[in-house]
Amino acid sequence: MSRGRWKRAVLGLAMLGGSVVITLGTGLGMLFWTRSETPGDSSQKLAAAGPWLFAWRCLLFGALIGFWPTFCRSVARWRELTNDQLGRIRQPRWTVATWLVALELLLGQNVAGRFINLWVSRS
Repeated sequence: MSRGRWKRAVLGLAMLGGSVVITLGTGLGMLFWTRSETPGDSSQKLAAAGPWLFAWRCLLFGALIGFWPTFCRSVARWRELTNDQLGRIRQPRWTVATWLVALELLLGQNVAGRFINLWVSRS
């Protein structure tokens, strides 16, 4: 195995391991947090943290949109893509951004739930 492949394999495993550790840590933290407090306290604290969580999601969306070209160039170098192929993977940037914003509005901000609630309460 060449040195470059070895580095990519180690980096991939490190990223996978880090993702697993973060996911398990978050899950265990949430489990212990919900066990130590009443459901009312948990929901109040989650409601209070709502603006911070929204800001975190907006930061992630911005990072995805902002770093999309750099990410595409690094993937193109890694996979030895042509300029035509690079253009094709850079093209859906704003489509993905639009869908993420639409999903955030419909699900994250509960616009769909409010609309359905309003629609049902009027009938």
